[in-house]
Amino acid sequence: MKSHSKSGLFLLELLLTILIFSVCAGVCVLVFAQSASFAAESRDLNNAVILAQNAAENLKGGTWTLSDSETFYNKELKMCGENSGYYKVTVTLGENQQDVRFFRVCVYQAESGEALYEIESASYGRALNG
Repeated sequence: MKSHSKSGLFLLELLLTILIFSVCAGVCVLVFAQSASFAAESRDLNNAVILAQNAAENLKGGTWTLSDSETFYNKELKMCGENSGYYKVTVTLGENQQDVRFFRVCVYQAESGEALYEIESASYGRALNG
């Protein structure tokens, strides 16, 4: 009668379990890395929307002039110079129809030049300078 050792079978089961857990851990690491990328893109889009809306409201309120048609902001949305800018906000004035002045606000990522958000609006009356 042969005596079989159960330690060989236990070692095989243990190796198989470790292999399955390591594959699952690798998949989880990839998912978390991709979610960090999505979070950064979402943050950039949200900040671009805020900057575009602020620029449009400033135009309508008369506090933004044509000399301010290109402005740079850092990641904390504070105005800064071109060298340290993360976002670039440009304002393009459109045509004047009677008392309505049309304009476009674009927010770009300063380094890549990629357009993040764009808004078109209009102002009635004397609000727009230029």
